[in-house]
This record gives sequence, C-alpha cells and structure tokens, in this order.
Amino acid sequence: MDSEKNILKDRLFWVSMLLSALVLCVSLWYGFTGDQAIYAYGAWVWKKYHLAPYLGAWDGSFPGIFIIHRLEMAIFGESILGFRGFDCLVQLGAAGMLFWVAKKISGSSIAGLFAGSFYSIYYIQDGFWGVGQRDGFVFVFLLLALVLGLALEKRVWLRAPLVGMLAGFAFLIKPTYGLSWIVFGAWFLYEGIQGKRRSVYGEVLVYSVACFLPSLIVALCYWRMGHFDELYRLVVLYNLKGYAGARSATPISDPSLAAFWIAHSMGKEQPLILCSGILALFLKLKNENRDAAKIFWVIFSLVM
Repeated sequence: MDSEKNILKDRLFWVSMLLSALVLCVSLWYGFTGDQAIYAYGAWVWKKYHLAPYLGAWDGSFPGIFIIHRLEMAIFGESILGFRGFDCLVQLGAAGMLFWVAKKISGSSIAGLFAGSFYSIYYIQDGFWGVGQRDGFVFVFLLLALVLGLALEKRVWLRAPLVGMLAGFAFLIKPTYGLSWIVFGAWFLYEGIQGKRRSVYGEVLVYSVACFLPSLIVALCYWRMGHFDELYRLVVLYNLKGYAGARSATPISDPSLAAFWIAHSMGKEQPLILCSGILALFLKLKNENRDAAKIFWVIFSLVM
C-alpha cells in the first residue's frame, strides 16, 4: 500500500484533522482537576524555584507527567488555557497517527477518517476530569512507538532505540505501561527471526537498553543533585508499598474468569469499544494480508 506514504496529499486526512480539531477544542474551556493541579504546581515550582519534583512539591506520581507539564510551561506558559491547548495539539497528533495506522491496515482513507474522528469523540467524552490525564499522554507515546515501528521497518537500527525510548518514557509516566516493553520486544524478535536477520538479537538488546534509558537519565540527574534518596523513597518505595497493599479492582478471584469480567465491564461502560474490537477480530480472521495481521496483533497485545 503506497498510498499511506502520501498521507498529506489525502483530502480525507485533512477532513479528519479538521473534524478532530473541532471536537478536541471543546477541552479549551475545561478547568483543572485535582491531579492536574498537583502536576502543574510541581512543574511550576520546578520552573520558578529550580526545585525538581519531590523536592519542592511532594507527590507519589512518576516523574514523566511532571516533565510533560514542565515542557508545556516552557512552550505555552503558566496557564490552564496553555495546558489545555498543549493537550489539544498532542491529541490532534494522535488522531492523525490513527488515520495513518487505520489507512495502512485497511488501505482505505475512509477507515482513517473514522478512526481519527471517533478517537477525538471518545477522548473528549471523558470530560474535564479525564482529559489531560496521564493515560492520554501514555497513549500518544505508545501510538508514536507503533507508527515508528511500522514506518522504520527497514531501518531497524534507528527503530530499535527510538521505539525503546518512547516505551521507556511511557513507563516513566505510569509504570504499569512497562508491560508494553514486552509487546514491542516480542514484535521485533519475531519479525527478525522470520526475516532471518542475523542482527535480530542485537536489535532487541539495543531496544531493551533504550527502554531503561529515560528512567536511567532521571535517576542520574537526581543523583548528581544529591537527591536520589528522595526520588527513591517517593517514587519507588512509596509506589511499591501502595500497589502491594491495594486491592484488585476486579471482584474475580479466579484468573480464568478475568476475561469475562473485562468483557462485561467494557460491554456495560464502553460498548462502542467492545463492538469495534469484535468487528476488528472478525475482519482479521477474514483478512489474509500478513502486514495487516501483524499490526492487528501488536495493537491487540497493547490493548490487553
């Protein structure tokens, strides 16, 4: 499918971006929630008084979200509107990437139009509480990792470190998304073995090192400042104790029934996602295109 290479010349791409922008700009009128206020305050103290997170402002969240807010303040200033505008542009980029992925899988610009537009509607329906949260930024990083993984398929030595660092920063925002490391690593390993590349293990090694690189950089920065202990106690130790003592949100003790509980929850709360997933699985079973099947299973694994 050569058509996805000329996405900027695709009229439906710009229609999708326009529709997505109209939907996403609603968030410009949203205020701050408690979480966002904490993150913004930590970033503001960092900018104003040069006190990094966990020194000038206390919170147990991983440092990635503070870095994002600090970047936003450097670009758009210290206002709620600035943050909402920043998030709007980031999510508009996600809508554009979804157009590209959907078109690559299906070969149809219509599919890209629906993918980008529906994502914008789904994102904005979370309201001021859910828009601009950590999961939304993690999604963008993982989606960009997926796009680069596909676009740089023939430039594996560039793909491995870029995708690794993106997945590594997703972990730095919310540690549970460290599971994505396994998905991308398995993808690259399988693809390399299937292609009989001698360098496949070297590629996976470079990718693995890149996954740890963002966390290593943050740890070294705190160590150089002489505040590694604060980072360890508030990020690592605090979260380990918190997650160890937390109860499961799934009232199912038998792991074999967990899938049924997930399907029940999605069917009740997000029927559009569940129905779309079932339709995608049906189309995949009928589609013999190997590239489309590969992309499907990578996306399916990331969702799970």
